[in-house]
Amino acid sequence: MTGVRDRREQLGMTQGEAATKAGISLATWRRMETDDDASFRQTTVRAVEHVLRLPRGGLALLKAGGEPPPLTNNAHARISDWIKRIASSFDGDPLTPRQAFKITMCTAGMEDDAFVQWDDYMKGDCGVDDLWMLSELPDWVLFIANNVWLQRFRTTIEKIGRRIDSGEVPYPRCMAEQVALAIVLDHVLARDADLEEDMIQDDDETSALLGHHGDIEDDWEQVEEALFDGDLDFKMIWMPDFTRMIYGSIDSPYLAWHPHRWWEQFFDGDENDAFVRAVRTSLAQTAPSGEQEARG
Repeated sequence: MTGVRDRREQLGMTQGEAATKAGISLATWRRMETDDDASFRQTTVRAVEHVLRLPRGGLALLKAGGEPPPLTNNAHARISDWIKRIASSFDGDPLTPRQAFKITMCTAGMEDDAFVQWDDYMKGDCGVDDLWMLSELPDWVLFIANNVWLQRFRTTIEKIGRRIDSGEVPYPRCMAEQVALAIVLDHVLARDADLEEDMIQDDDETSALLGHHGDIEDDWEQVEEALFDGDLDFKMIWMPDFTRMIYGSIDSPYLAWHPHRWWEQFFDGDENDAFVRAVRTSLAQTAPSGEQEARG
């Protein structure tokens, strides 16, 4: 797929630089350039199109041997539809468009087995401590989690990005989503400067479209407070002695926090509370039709 390589070289990037910006592994990027028969998940395609400054569908055009839109003097092309949707869906309460964009870019790599090192893990070539993001779960959780559980949690992280892509605020609807979102936010905070420079400031159109909401752009503490509605008790699972709290007695109030129960949906609360309404609406939209009728 020389078109992908030519586009990358036109933008002055090495394969490693392009892969890092797209949030995928170097091996996956190389397959993107050389294997015409390889298939990739849609979020990976969108991330690559953004790095190559292509419109939606531009990667398929390159693969078919077509000519991509010419780069302008500012070296950027028309922005992808999904970024436009992010820009129009978030207004700063609780996420600005820039913050939402950074979160979804941090979750994009979770769909890439090579980036996560899932393939190596399944072959026994690396341990769970080497898995991207998953390794940040508490040690006691990793000790009892099997591969099926880890894959489900990985998918939970992926879905945070998908919800933002669709214009939805990723309020957590179960403990698994609470923990996944906390891990993602930590990654965003650690990569904030790089994401700002590489994915936004380097592209004039993206920067203009996402806008800038002043000081709140850097206030990730406020984002965390809003997304979790101020309830951060679940973070106790990272305490060194938490296993004593959960297993200390048969009537421990923390038994509901056992990892096997993390996907039990919640929310009980005041129906007049905006946060509660938003979570309930999200649950209703994603529940099977039978469950929605039962709730009604």
